[in-house]
Amino acid sequence: MYGMKTCPHCRRMHEWIPKEFGENSLTYYEILDNRTNQELFNQLAQLIGITGVPAIAITYNGTIQAVFEGEFNVSATPEIIATALKKNSCILIVHGRGYLLSRDDPKSEVFLNALQTIFVEHKSVDVQSVLAKLKSNSTE
Repeated sequence: MYGMKTCPHCRRMHEWIPKEFGENSLTYYEILDNRTNQELFNQLAQLIGITGVPAIAITYNGTIQAVFEGEFNVSATPEIIATALKKNSCILIVHGRGYLLSRDDPKSEVFLNALQTIFVEHKSVDVQSVLAKLKSNSTE
């Protein structure tokens, strides 16, 4: 989860997730006063338009199954994971709109690899390269 200590929504999610799934269930990246986390969050904004916090990725067996901008019903996590797995997709909720990114679609896979790198590996991606791949995939 990318969040800010000054954000009440982030504080609630920071409390609710470990309460529901255990202390080791949440990896938290503070954006305030942390240049690396700010840069990674900015990459999320450039790639998927996420601008609000908390920005939360749900993983299952180390793979992203969903990404949420803002609070969500933590108790629905098992159902969210089951739906993503059943549809072979990643669920994306940004600006109150929902999307299914199919793992069978090469364009979606480019996004999913970038999200995996930013959220799970906590590493930077070359945003311009990702966007170029998406553009080249759309013209093939």
